[in-house]
Amino acid sequence: MRLSILLILIALLTMNYRKLNNGIAAVLSPAECYTYFCLTLKSDYETLESNVKQETLAKYVGVSTSTIQRHLAKMYDEGFIWIDRETHKDNENIFKKNHYTLLYDISIYDDDGFAHWVMVDEKLVREPISNELKGFLIMLKIRCLNYTNTCGYSVRRLADTLSIGKSMVDRYLQQAEELGYIKRNKKKKNIELLRDDIFIIARETDIHKLRSFCEEAVCDDDYDSKGHYISSEGTTETLSYRR
Repeated sequence: MRLSILLILIALLTMNYRKLNNGIAAVLSPAECYTYFCLTLKSDYETLESNVKQETLAKYVGVSTSTIQRHLAKMYDEGFIWIDRETHKDNENIFKKNHYTLLYDISIYDDDGFAHWVMVDEKLVREPISNELKGFLIMLKIRCLNYTNTCGYSVRRLADTLSIGKSMVDRYLQQAEELGYIKRNKKKKNIELLRDDIFIIARETDIHKLRSFCEEAVCDDDYDSKGHYISSEGTTETLSYRR
């Protein structure tokens, strides 16, 4: 009962975040990754479904409708969304409308047996940078260590695991560093995403927000070091609103 209440509180406190499918980084371009993120924002938080019009999504993303159509087709072909063509009736007019469902590969788990997703805040939409750089930052977040904003990949390794080449990775990293979104540590050979308010460290953030909302509801003894809830039987459950 207590865990259920905490999960409800988390959902209420974090509706501006969206869960992203990790697989997009290896297949979609940066611009397509950003369109995918915008589609998640236009989808229902719980059902992962959307009836957004292509024209509305195009305006939100800031691209043409034809570009949105290409991006959606790519997402569908790669298995990141499902598209149903629904028939609607408005007065005496009958028309077709697309219905989108976000798809996630639940077969991918981390070392502890928990599905690993990344969370990105809608604040990213309002950042004064290109869609391509926003998409690249999403890709970089996906390549960070679980539940951190630290990426230990070299430029070459990033290029090998993303859908873009080394020269493009170099260019985006330089732009992101100049604009204050990342910091490269040459000694440690890693990359840090600096905007924790956008690129969410999910489990730590869940507990932190709950404490700020109702400190007595979350005790240190209730959770292990990774934010998993410790039940009265001594087993752990995931403190997460991720589906």
